[in-house]
Amino acid sequence: MTQDQNPQQDGQPQEQPDDQQPTRKAPAALEWLASAVALLLVMGTLGYLVWHAAQPARPVAFEVRADKLERRLDRFYQQVEVRNLGSESAGQVELRGTLSQGGTVLEEVTGQIDGVPADSARSTTLIFRTDPQGRILNLDIASYGEP
Repeated sequence: MTQDQNPQQDGQPQEQPDDQQPTRKAPAALEWLASAVALLLVMGTLGYLVWHAAQPARPVAFEVRADKLERRLDRFYQQVEVRNLGSESAGQVELRGTLSQGGTVLEEVTGQIDGVPADSARSTTLIFRTDPQGRILNLDIASYGEP
């Protein structure tokens, strides 16, 4: 056997000539596309985080809205949504609902929500003895605390 035929000589692998060296393939177009998409996602996420951190803090601000009203036996269940428009959370939110007619307060009830996170909403139900339909329902926040 000659040296050209034997790939090993003295237990050491013989180097292949330059024209037979394995060549590295350039990354395929699909690999480049996947890398570009990953880069865009990472940069977009970082950009959003920086933008969000740079926004000024908005204090707690509530928006209160009456939703569905149900009658159960001799009670009226008024579902209420409390939305926090601020960038800070509020804890122990106390809601007050007042029913009035012709300037006279007919009934006042309160409810409590454990907390309303920033830029989100929570719902609760106020239970009235008087039917709110055809009457003025005033909903407002009586108090809130730190979460």
